[in-house]
Amino acid sequence: MTDLIWVISSSVLIIAVLIIRAVFGKRMRSGLRCALWGLVLIRLLIPGTVFELPFSVESTATKIDAVSNIVEFENVNHYGYDEENRMVYYYRPDFPATKPMVTEENVPYERFVEIEKTIDVIRVLRIVWYSGIAVTASAFLVKNGVFYLKLRRRRKRLDIKSKLKFYRIDGISSPFLFVNSIYIDTAVANDEEKLNHVLSHELSHYRHKDHWFAFLRFAATALHWYNPLVWIASYYYRRDTDLFADDGAIRTLGESEREKYGKTLIAFADASKRESALSGAIMMTGGKAALFERIKRIAKKPKTSIICAVSALVVALAVVIIAFAGKSDEKPDDTGTETEQGTDQTPDDSIPDDADLVIVYPNYKLTFTGDSVQCEYVKNGKTVLADPVSLTDKQIRDVKAFAGY
Repeated sequence: MTDLIWVISSSVLIIAVLIIRAVFGKRMRSGLRCALWGLVLIRLLIPGTVFELPFSVESTATKIDAVSNIVEFENVNHYGYDEENRMVYYYRPDFPATKPMVTEENVPYERFVEIEKTIDVIRVLRIVWYSGIAVTASAFLVKNGVFYLKLRRRRKRLDIKSKLKFYRIDGISSPFLFVNSIYIDTAVANDEEKLNHVLSHELSHYRHKDHWFAFLRFAATALHWYNPLVWIASYYYRRDTDLFADDGAIRTLGESEREKYGKTLIAFADASKRESALSGAIMMTGGKAALFERIKRIAKKPKTSIICAVSALVVALAVVIIAFAGKSDEKPDDTGTETEQGTDQTPDDSIPDDADLVIVYPNYKLTFTGDSVQCEYVKNGKTVLADPVSLTDKQIRDVKAFAGY
């Protein structure tokens, strides 16, 4: 899978989760919402494909000429134009042969100029991409490093027995979890009821490992900094983790505390502001729109539907499978048939008695006999023998000359 297909498949998955969230969201458990974002996170962090399918994002996207053109030349190391044979040749690290790959014959030089421009643009964009990753990562490290140094100067330890550290600090708009410490405003620390609500919420975040997922989420954002859908996904992921933490807090406190817990959130409404996408802190409040959604959900206590949840999960898994799948290998000749010959990882390097020439590459073998050539290659761990293909004398000469024979 190339970088472009990685971008397209990730974007398709994000759009699918946003649609599922909009259609089924009110009747889905908050934990399921977070699980769906977890699948998106995996796709954003891990390139490549897991298996092959006839229908996938990759197979569909590469049917578009512009996408196919970029994918073909995206990882080219070296390229050139063979004027005698009118062919464009190029090397790619994912191609196993020691000889170069070639385009179709009789390629006009103007086409080579177009390919050259495509390769140049891809290389420039790759430099911009790497530079953006470096800038975004630096901004994250600087922002959170300065934030931590400020906290160290102002915080005071609370005497609460726990494996976590608790600090009170003056002037913060919202309690928050940062790495393995919880920070609470002095006024909240002196209010036993609010303190109980705040601790239940932040400890719920801690149990869900949201403080570590925040760093993974940022890593995905840094890798895909150019994609607005990734920033949108990051925002809604943070909102859904707060809903999940609210549900966990109410389970800990008990249903009798639901109304009081909601009033505690309302008390933070005036000072509530949206979290920075580069912040590693898990705030209890994350903007007035998000806070309003949480208070409304706590007050109405919407009933979840198993049917809706299962439907959403089935749709999500179907999209995930398509997003993680690569396109199936194509047969070398549409009119030919394939017969499997054993289970070796490399083709047989034996030379038939009637063969004029045999060219053996790591993953395939070409056997020239008279005016035909037969391709033997490895597919899914098995050696496949394709039907012979007839060639003109000129084609045979060109192929042999290009292969160095």
